[in-house]
Amino acid sequence: MGRARWGLHLFVLLFVINLSLAADSSSTRPGKFRKKSNAAEREAVREQEKKETDSQGAHKQAYDDAFSAISECSVIHKAQSPAGLEERVVSYKKFKQSALTTLPKITQDDLTTSMTVSGESTELTKSIGDWFAFCDKTMTEKIANISAKVKADASNEEADSKKRKEMNDRIRREQEAKFKALVAASKGDRKRILESKGYLPSWPRSGDLKTAPVWKWEINITQQAIRCEMFQFAGLKLKSTTTDLGACP
Repeated sequence: MGRARWGLHLFVLLFVINLSLAADSSSTRPGKFRKKSNAAEREAVREQEKKETDSQGAHKQAYDDAFSAISECSVIHKAQSPAGLEERVVSYKKFKQSALTTLPKITQDDLTTSMTVSGESTELTKSIGDWFAFCDKTMTEKIANISAKVKADASNEEADSKKRKEMNDRIRREQEAKFKALVAASKGDRKRILESKGYLPSWPRSGDLKTAPVWKWEINITQQAIRCEMFQFAGLKLKSTTTDLGACP
C-alpha cells in the first residue's frame, strides 16, 4: 500500500515537471521570434524604400523647377524688347522658389544649358546655385539695358517724327505757294480746273505748268481704287478729259 501511494506521488510529480518543461519550451520557441523579426525587417525595408522614393521624387521635382527657372532666365537674355519680360521674371522667381523649397541642397547639382551673353549663345555648365546667382544679377542688368534702349529709341523716334513733320509742313507751304501763284497766272479753262481741284497737278513735275499741254491728277482715296484724271489743253482751252484706273503713267 505504501509503495502504491509512493508511485502515485512520483507519477504526479513527473507529470507536473513535464507540463512545466512543455510550457517553457513553447514560450521560448524560435518560430515566434523569427516571425516577429521578419515582420519588423519587412516594415523597415518598406520605410526605407518609401524614403528613397520620396527623396528621388523631391530631387526630380526640384531639379525640374530649377531647370524651368534657368530656362526663363535664358529667354530673358535673348530678348530684344520689353514685351513679356515682366511675366518671365515672375515665372523665374516662382520656379526658383519652388526648387529651393522642395530641396534646398539642389543648388549643389550641376546644370548645363545655353545662355546668350553679350549677343552670343554659349552652352555653359554651372551649379544650380551659381546659375541662380548669375540670373539674379544679369537679368536685372539685361532688363535695365532694354529699358534704356526703349527710351533711347522712343526719343529718336520722337526727334525723327518732328523732323518729318517739319519737312512735310515746309513742302505743304511750298506747294500751297506754288498753287496760288499758278492760279493767279492762269486763265480760262486752266484756271477753272485748278480752282476745282484745289492743289497742284501730279504731272508734270517740272517745267512751266502754265503752258504744259497735259495736266494729270493721281487720285488716291482710302478704300477706293487709284485713278488717274488727265486734262489735255490747247492753249488756255480744255481739249479733252480722260480717267483711267491705276496710277498715272
